Amino acid sequence: MQHSLSFFLLDIANPLPVTFHRAIDVSLNPKTSLEDIIELGFSRVLTSGGQPSAIKGLPLISELTSMGAGRIIVMPGGGITPDNLELILKELPELREFHGSGSGAWKESRMEHRNDSLRMGLSPDYAYKETEANTVLNLVNISKRIWNENT
Repeated sequence: MQHSLSFFLLDIANPLPVTFHRAIDVSLNPKTSLEDIIELGFSRVLTSGGQPSAIKGLPLISELTSMGAGRIIVMPGGGITPDNLELILKELPELREFHGSGSGAWKESRMEHRNDSLRMGLSPDYAYKETEANTVLNLVNISKRIWNENT
């Protein structure tokens, strides 16, 4: 494993905590990768458990959380919504962090010029999702309720 660039980036960020962002989800061996991420000095790892969404990746997220206990924060992310957050937090009561976009429906871009012969990604071109305050508030309220029930 090439450590020099990672150490350099972590040194620049010091003393701020640094999150390793979802590359673990495409790792050949996420458990070995978690140990490497801890050794490098990351504070947390964002993961969907190697699946398209955190809810589908709960088994691996649970394993990684147990492996990293006291050494790194495992933060589930990927498709977390008010509809599934309660289940995630009840399945993994030790979690105190999660990542969610809080986004709603696709919105049409106001961009005037459009090159319809070119596709730029998996999402609809000339559309975007915007974080919605009510969705974020729902996520916060659900997490507070569940965490209060567990204390």
